[in-house]
Amino acid sequence: MAAAPPAPITKPRNTKKHSLRELKTLGNQLLSSRAHINNLPLLLTCISPNFPPQHVLESLLSLHSFFSPLLPELPSSSRRPAHNKDNDEPDTDVIYKTWLRSKFDEFVISLIDVAVSPKSEDALKEVVLDTLMEFIRTGNGGRFNSAIYHRFLVHIVQSTESLDFVLELLASKYFKYIDIRYFTYINIGKFAKNLEAKDISDGKTESGDKVGDSDSRESLELSICKIHYIISNIPLLEDPKQDSDYELWGGSGFSVKQGEAKGPSHHLKTEDKDLKSEKHDNDSLSAGNYAKKMKLKFTKAWISFLRLPLPIDVYKEVLSNLHQAVIPHLSNPIMLCDFLTRSYDIGAWFRISQTSTKNSMCSLLPSIFMAKHRAKFFQLLDSCLKSPLLPAYLAAAFAKKLSRLALVVPPSGALVIIALIHNLLRRHPSINCLVHQEDSNDTTDNNSEAESGDNNIESGVGTNIAARKAGTDHFDNEESNPLKSRALGSSLWEIDSLRHHYCPPVSRFVQSLENDLTVRAKTTEVNVEDFSSGSYATIFGEEIRRRVKQVPVAFYKVIPSCLFSEPDLTGWTFKEEEERKGKKSENGILNSPEDKDICSHHPSFDHTARPSTPPSLATNLTLKVCEICAVRANLCPCSLPLGFLNSAVLERVGFSIAYTIAADAAGVNQSSKGTILSTFYYGYACSQVPGGWAAQKFGGRKVLLLSFLLWSSTCFLIPLDPNRVVLLVVARLLVGVAQGFIFPSIHTVLAQWVPPHERSRSVSLTTSGMYLGAAMGMLLLPSLVKFKGPQSVFLAEAALGISWSFLWFLYASDPPRSEHPKATAAGFGESLLPLKASQKAKMENGGTAVRTARIPWKRIFVSLPIWAIVVNNFTFHYALYVLMNWLPTYFEQGLQLSLQEMGSSKMMPYFNMFIFSNIGGVVADHLITKRIMSVTRTRKFLNTVGFLVASLALIALPIFRTSSGAVFCSSVALGFLALGRAGFAVNHMDIAPRYAGIVMGVSNTAGTLAGIIGVDLTGKILEAATTTYSDLSSPESWRPVFVIPGLLCIFSTFVFLLFSTGERIFD
Repeated sequence: MAAAPPAPITKPRNTKKHSLRELKTLGNQLLSSRAHINNLPLLLTCISPNFPPQHVLESLLSLHSFFSPLLPELPSSSRRPAHNKDNDEPDTDVIYKTWLRSKFDEFVISLIDVAVSPKSEDALKEVVLDTLMEFIRTGNGGRFNSAIYHRFLVHIVQSTESLDFVLELLASKYFKYIDIRYFTYINIGKFAKNLEAKDISDGKTESGDKVGDSDSRESLELSICKIHYIISNIPLLEDPKQDSDYELWGGSGFSVKQGEAKGPSHHLKTEDKDLKSEKHDNDSLSAGNYAKKMKLKFTKAWISFLRLPLPIDVYKEVLSNLHQAVIPHLSNPIMLCDFLTRSYDIGAWFRISQTSTKNSMCSLLPSIFMAKHRAKFFQLLDSCLKSPLLPAYLAAAFAKKLSRLALVVPPSGALVIIALIHNLLRRHPSINCLVHQEDSNDTTDNNSEAESGDNNIESGVGTNIAARKAGTDHFDNEESNPLKSRALGSSLWEIDSLRHHYCPPVSRFVQSLENDLTVRAKTTEVNVEDFSSGSYATIFGEEIRRRVKQVPVAFYKVIPSCLFSEPDLTGWTFKEEEERKGKKSENGILNSPEDKDICSHHPSFDHTARPSTPPSLATNLTLKVCEICAVRANLCPCSLPLGFLNSAVLERVGFSIAYTIAADAAGVNQSSKGTILSTFYYGYACSQVPGGWAAQKFGGRKVLLLSFLLWSSTCFLIPLDPNRVVLLVVARLLVGVAQGFIFPSIHTVLAQWVPPHERSRSVSLTTSGMYLGAAMGMLLLPSLVKFKGPQSVFLAEAALGISWSFLWFLYASDPPRSEHPKATAAGFGESLLPLKASQKAKMENGGTAVRTARIPWKRIFVSLPIWAIVVNNFTFHYALYVLMNWLPTYFEQGLQLSLQEMGSSKMMPYFNMFIFSNIGGVVADHLITKRIMSVTRTRKFLNTVGFLVASLALIALPIFRTSSGAVFCSSVALGFLALGRAGFAVNHMDIAPRYAGIVMGVSNTAGTLAGIIGVDLTGKILEAATTTYSDLSSPESWRPVFVIPGLLCIFSTFVFLLFSTGERIFD
């Protein structure tokens, strides 16, 4: 047991009890003048558990205020008074300070007595603990005072009271400081060693006083419980690399060798070494060494603690947390071997039978595959069967029991069983005979006799083998005793049957057992944890994530409206249907009212389907599910256009930023700048409709590849000098023509391959690439222009476009042509590509029909729903292109902000579009698939919400004159405009899926004209505003720029509400 703290200096005290007012007066006098120093002993007498808490608190406050400023000047407890050089008399000042030091030590001991006393109130204990910890912080010249802390822990451990409140308070408030943890580990190790020595000495000295021995044992167990509570509640160092997060209670750090001496007397002597502390600066713990030193102290403390005679409850708690809270943090876990060996011996006291434990595990297996925590069970089972000393009959019994269960468990359970049997065969070569067991009586006899030996007579193995017939399984699955189950006389025929399992992962995994598992050098164990958490969901998820190289052929030509069609239900009849039709079926359902009454009571007339001939509904269900999943898996290549739109819009934003900076430097006026910026849209408008026609005729893959190669190559032609107008105009026209093919081609592909209930999501995800490109351009390209110049933007965009073209060439593939049988796959357009007049297609009824290649241009241009799409597309692109091209100018000149200094905030409007676009698609599909709204109402609802909120944000944009306000309004405007795309931008696929590319080209032409008009008109508006207001910093000069698209949004909303529809009007 740890040595008791030194007894305080005992002097006669004045036992007179003072009132609270008198104590306050004594304290004020002590603090005011040195002449009242005799009040100090009077106040010390009140620091006792026997005094009222108010008196203790009043005295404590006065003494704390008195000693706090004097602690740096007080000598250590063991220092003797110094003498004058002239005479042998000690210095009076030193005598005074020495006396004060003794009173301070007496004060500390009194505080500790109050803290550990059961008479003290909890509130007073908390104040006393805070005072002690404050002295520990400052009582050693600003360093951690390990002597006081050691003395305090000694009293806690040796106290006969539980002290739960003090321990909880200490752990919750102070164990977060690393130096307190460090010295706690040191002291815990010392206490444990002292208690161990005391226990050994008590064991050697046999006392006749049994009562005294019992009290000593109870005191020892209480001390061990306290030590366990302290050491188990010390937080561990979670991340040693985060040095700055470590907090120190002592502000000046602490020394490695501080507080490591043996015994409390040395702790007092360490304070004598203040002058020598500088020599130990090299030993101070730096932030980088905290983890290493703490691990060493942690290890010493725990190893010393685990040598103690732990009570049973503490023993159980330690063993339950040892693998998580102790072993991973030990410097050398091998040091636990002695403790674990003793624990194993202690476990023998409970007479746990290994055989009965494994028998009980066998009985748990049938139900464990449905249990919630089956993953942990299988991992523990695999560990339990890992011992090389496991008897062969027991390993064989487990292998047979598991293999028999593989016939009835789900596929995920079969995978776990194969993994367990794989490991069993590899670990126990003696049971490899189960892989190929010859059905011979002699062989069976030999195996049984070799295994059971003298137990054959007892177990019955081999007594009647000769009487059994050949070809039968000798394993008794109902036998609970593995020794009597005759597993070694059987074979793993159940595992061989899994070769033909309907689940492909099971049939593939079982092939791993074909290897010779007895050759351990060429095989490895299977990690059961990888399979133990499987389910139908995980297997299904893996299958649908697999990339199918070829498009599977579907078995229907129209979108299915139900799971089973009429041919699938041949031979099945339903009573309700037959009664409704009033016909008499071959199953004998009657159609008269009297017969109905008879049928309702006759046992053979139920309300369930029954076959006249046994159909294969399970087969039909499997085919349907696999068919749908295979078609859905092939929608992944449709997401590749997202990268195209990303790169294309990145080029537009990049040219806007680079040309704006170069034009401002060259002195180009706003009108000319607007003309150059709008040139792109002339070429873009001219190629929209031809792009849709070309995509339907030649395929989207080829058209998109040609488009990207063309505009990527053209980026190299953009000149450095903004005054070279001719080259600029030609280059921007070519880029516009090339990018004009993108949208019609993408929408042609999506209309062919995306089912109606996923159109909104697919279109939103694909087209959101242009918003992501705009956001990336606003974030990255200003810095690129600043450091590399404007020309670097065009070179980077060209390289990006060519790289993405290469990826598209490698991985993309055209949907099948209409004359190909796969053109009708999954009903996503029976033959979406027009055929020539000479081409014929087989019809569902076996006849032939000529498919026309004529496009109904007249119907397209006079259709009011299409004009509603065109008007909304015009408005959307007017607002988008105005903001995309002039928002940088508004930030630079309207708000006097620098794009380079705005950081990531300038990309928020476009990033907001990316988010809201995908939200709109998901919401639209959810409303349609859940039948909350019809297709028409869904399109109108999202379009209305998006455009009305965007109009309000656009009108309010010039009012905000700060960067945060402008970014917020522009983000809301563009975000809700993108949300509205889930209405009008998908609507052409609803009304004309066969001509989606054509309709998209028509509507996008209007949108491009909006870009031409909006960008050029904005330039002229700003040029006129410059003449009127002399500069563009006035909000009035920018108001018309944002009010016009806001009013257009309101107008387009009413047009779409009046004329749009979600029904298909073009066949």
